[in-house]
Amino acid sequence: MKKLLLLPSILFVVFITLTVACSEDEDEICEQFVSPECSADITTCSGGDYGYYLYNEKEYYCEDEDCLDATRDVYIAAGCLDASGVLDINSQDYIQLRAISLKVIAEARAASGCN
Repeated sequence: MKKLLLLPSILFVVFITLTVACSEDEDEICEQFVSPECSADITTCSGGDYGYYLYNEKEYYCEDEDCLDATRDVYIAAGCLDASGVLDINSQDYIQLRAISLKVIAEARAASGCN
């Protein structure tokens, strides 16, 4: 009977350990991006989930998977886009920034060990 209770207890402890380890604050990974089209110095950071952009010490959080709102906001703040402008998702700037963002998010997830 003791052996029968021992296995579920061990599995429960392992489950709790993994849950706590994966929910702790993760180290952030950041990478700098210098826009070739408008000379903006933007940093993209992630702790494992969506992440955010950092420009002039202000954080612009991505709240959707493609991060269009945050990208548009940081481009407006950097003077790369006027407030009424439409972000061109086919521009080299956006494509490069998005690629760096996805890379940083993947690195943060891998570093956390909680994929």
